[in-house]
Amino acid sequence: MRDWLATAVDVASDRVFLETPSDSVTFGDVADRVGRWASGSMGDLEPGSRIGVWARNEPEAVAALLAVPRAGLIPLLLDPRWPAHRARRVVTGAGAVAVAGRGPDLGIPAVDANGSSQSWQAEVDPSSIHSVVFTSGTTGPPKGVRLTWGNLDASAAATRDHLDHVASDRWLAVLPMCHVGGLGIVVRSLRERSVVVLEPSFDPERAAMLLGGQVTLASLVTATLRQVLDAGRRFSGVRAVLVGGGPVPASIVASARAAGLAALATYGMTETASGVATASMSAPDPDWLEPLSGVELSVTGDGRIAVGGPMVAPGYLDEPDWPLPFVTRDRGVFADGRLRVVGRTGDVFASGGENVDPLEVEDALRSIPGVRDAVVVGVPDETWGWMVAAMVELDSRASLEGVKALARSDLASFQLPRRWLVVEGLPRLGTGKVDRAAAAVVLRGE
Repeated sequence: MRDWLATAVDVASDRVFLETPSDSVTFGDVADRVGRWASGSMGDLEPGSRIGVWARNEPEAVAALLAVPRAGLIPLLLDPRWPAHRARRVVTGAGAVAVAGRGPDLGIPAVDANGSSQSWQAEVDPSSIHSVVFTSGTTGPPKGVRLTWGNLDASAAATRDHLDHVASDRWLAVLPMCHVGGLGIVVRSLRERSVVVLEPSFDPERAAMLLGGQVTLASLVTATLRQVLDAGRRFSGVRAVLVGGGPVPASIVASARAAGLAALATYGMTETASGVATASMSAPDPDWLEPLSGVELSVTGDGRIAVGGPMVAPGYLDEPDWPLPFVTRDRGVFADGRLRVVGRTGDVFASGGENVDPLEVEDALRSIPGVRDAVVVGVPDETWGWMVAAMVELDSRASLEGVKALARSDLASFQLPRRWLVVEGLPRLGTGKVDRAAAAVVLRGE
């Protein structure tokens, strides 16, 4: 297959690719920076070596990331919000020999971009590794996923088909580039030769302003969409906002639509190079999602969602390739060609002899007026075996006693939380997903 940047330079070298709050960078500018990175000190490394890249949401980091596979190396995307000791543990465990970009000293050599700009081979092997992206760690330590050129290309093509992504689009990028959601925006826009409105971090007021007519596409998670809507603006010109990172309540989709934002629930993961199923553009029901083009979805006998198709990664770093289709830990229903995600295996626990699905309880709590968000876990209990515990964010309209009263009318008695904790904000991972493990530690008093 042909390299996306090489194609972009051939036909649109002077067109803006990355737009930041302070700068506009063309495809040609990025290509020049890529050449300087690839021919600098990273060019002295043994082909096939692994190199950490501080994947900040900034043009120089984009260029560094794109340069690593040009130099015959394998990039490991590092989260710039990680403390140095965690990043050091990741690069050491993954066998990285160097690091690129702006970040703390990790005890391994740092490469620079002091080479001379030069062209590169335009043809790439679609089965070769483009990036290693670490999972968000919602169910354990982050694991590096080997994403190939072909995986990312297939994912970008599928999203293009669903959203009619074209060169004139402007995609708001507030998701961290170190995660597959942020990386996906860069790859899609590079492939379609459109603009990435690249924000260094998420600021709800600024995001709301940009969504007010300066972008046409965006990717958010439920929590950040809620903060954008809290700005109280009316929005126009945005064709679609992909919303992922976990459950997307129907109420927030309705609120977004009422404010002029076409919010589309989406389902995917690092292992599938981003989204594989998204709500219909015409009927954005967050409960039932359409498989994207090229995606093969099914549900196993034990109810787990299985994904096949060219966007599915071959496997984790330093582990054998997994068999296809890739069987996820998510539970779902697949009917009439559409997918409904209903929970995760391993999250269900027994309380007083009854099985409790935390996601079902969370959905009920989020539907209560004044509940901004909620996370539910099981807490060990001598009487019940596991006791239902809830951590909730409330707005000024709600009182905990009122929420409890409404919860009693929506939930079965065995589903009702017996331990409650009101917080200003739920603990979250870098992707914006709720950090269920951290919430469990607090609720269990560990």
